[in-house]
Amino acid sequence: MNTLTLQEARAGDVLAADLTTPEGVFVLGKGASLSASALARLQKMGVTSVTVRSRSEEDSEAAMNAELARLAARFADCETDPVPAEIRRVAEDHVRLRFK
Repeated sequence: MNTLTLQEARAGDVLAADLTTPEGVFVLGKGASLSASALARLQKMGVTSVTVRSRSEEDSEAAMNAELARLAARFADCETDPVPAEIRRVAEDHVRLRFK
């Protein structure tokens, strides 16, 4: 777990704790993945730091594999239908890109 300034945070970082504004308003929950647009909105809301999961390669590899396993389970019954199979392929590519 790392606490980073908003400027140090980057798209793809995963929150290790719920995130609130300086006024205490809930913004994002633990486990949410930050996007570039979310980081820009957080800055406008006055958020100055975020607590994210470790960025070590082992953690990233494990997180990526866990997300790929969830996708495989979600699409397990759809392997013979080409449309869901393509959706799964695109989603897997997206997951892999997030963890590069």
